[in-house]
Amino acid sequence: MKMERQIREALEQQRDPSIPLDGRQLLAKARRRSRARLAVAGTTLALALALSGLFLVGSPPDGETLAMRGAADTPVALELGWLVEGTGLERGGSSPVAAGEQVVFVARSSRDAFLCLDEHDGAAWQRVFPKDGKAWLGVAGESVLQRDGRPQAFRTDLGPGLRDYRLLLDPEYVDCRTPVASDTVTLQWLE
Repeated sequence: MKMERQIREALEQQRDPSIPLDGRQLLAKARRRSRARLAVAGTTLALALALSGLFLVGSPPDGETLAMRGAADTPVALELGWLVEGTGLERGGSSPVAAGEQVVFVARSSRDAFLCLDEHDGAAWQRVFPKDGKAWLGVAGESVLQRDGRPQAFRTDLGPGLRDYRLLLDPEYVDCRTPVASDTVTLQWLE
């Protein structure tokens, strides 16, 4: 207890520490800190809102995924088929084209557009139709390769063998320089 009394007396003899700021100064300092905190919080909130806005604008709606689209913002569907002239029966797959038979190419598309048909000669693609400034304007649905309103039958000049044929669809150019869709089939030409 004696020690306790000595400590108390020593503390009572000490002067109270001086306060470096008066009440008005302490209040002003607190306000400055509060404003700085609000500025940081406001900047953080503005940045978070801007980033979430960018995310919402750049994201597809729920349940949707991004997909390639053609002109007019609709998907482009294109299919190339063929039939032997005069039969009216469409063939496909590995059905061969016999000697003396000619094929009529049939296009199915989801939109009106220019169509071009190419044949692969073993080294490169060669244009079969259109040539000489002609055009194949296909309509949505089924279109048959025509010239001057008449269906055109075709026989390769390359002789017997397997040949690939490519159909191109271009909504703007007759020569299909900027196709938005294509489809390919293989035909087996016999002697």
